[in-house]
Amino acid sequence: MKRKLCVFLGILMAVCLLLNTALAESWTCPDCGTSNTGNFCTNCGAKKPDADASDTTITNVSFSPQSNGDILIKWDDSASASSYSVLYTTDDWNSYYYDSDSVAGRRVILEYLIPGVTYEIVISNGTSEATETYTVPCPLFSEFVAGDKYLALTKDTFSLADLERNPMSSFDVQVRYPKLKYSRDYTAKLVLKTPYGYCSAVTRWDSFTLENRYTYVYSSFYLKNNWLDYVEDNFGSIPTGEYTFELFMDGQLYSYASFSLTK
Repeated sequence: MKRKLCVFLGILMAVCLLLNTALAESWTCPDCGTSNTGNFCTNCGAKKPDADASDTTITNVSFSPQSNGDILIKWDDSASASSYSVLYTTDDWNSYYYDSDSVAGRRVILEYLIPGVTYEIVISNGTSEATETYTVPCPLFSEFVAGDKYLALTKDTFSLADLERNPMSSFDVQVRYPKLKYSRDYTAKLVLKTPYGYCSAVTRWDSFTLENRYTYVYSSFYLKNNWLDYVEDNFGSIPTGEYTFELFMDGQLYSYASFSLTK
C-alpha cells in the first residue's frame, strides 16, 4: 500500500511540474487571442512574439559622425559582455548587409554607411540585443564653393542584353576639381542610387587624394560585377531606367553623375 502511494505521489508531482512548466511558457496570440504553449499559434498559425526588447541589457546607444564621414556607435551594457555583433539593414534591403562579429568593447565604427540613408542598427551580445534607427547626415561639400568640380562617366548608356553578353564591360568615373594650393586627403565613398533606391554596394577609399598638380582622377569599374550584381541581390531584379552615382568626400556630397540602363 505504501509503495502504491509513493508511486501515485511521484506521478502527481510529475504532472504538477509539467503543468507549472506549461503555464510558465504559455502565451496569448496577439492575432486571435488563443492561449498557446508552443512556438506557433494552434488556431491561426502565427509565430510566437519575440521577447520584449525592453528587457535588453544594452542601453544608451549613441551615434557620432566622425570627421571623415564614418559613424562611431557606442553603448552601455549591464551584462558586461566580452563581445558583440553589430548589424545594419534598411527598409529596401531584404537581409542584413553587414555583420561585424565579435566586436571588442562597447563601440564600433561603421565605415560603409551611405549618407542620407536611414538604417536599422542591431547590437547584440548573444543573449540580449538593442535596435536603433539612425539616419546618416548628408551635408553638401562646400570646400570649393567657387571652384569647378564635377563627376562624369565615360559612358552614359548601358544595355542589360549587352552586359549579359559581356559582363566585363567597364567604364571610368572621372572626378574633376579645382587646382589646389596644397594636396588634400579625404575619405571618399561612391554609391549607386537605382530606380528602386540606394543599393548596398559602397566603394570606399580610405585616402582619396586631391593633389595640387592634378585636376582629374579616374577610377575604372565593371558595371555588372561591381554594381548591378548587388542591385539584383538587394531587390531581386535589375530595373531599367536612370541610375545615379553619388560621390562623397568625408561624408559630404561632392557631386553626382547619371546613366541610363536599357533592355
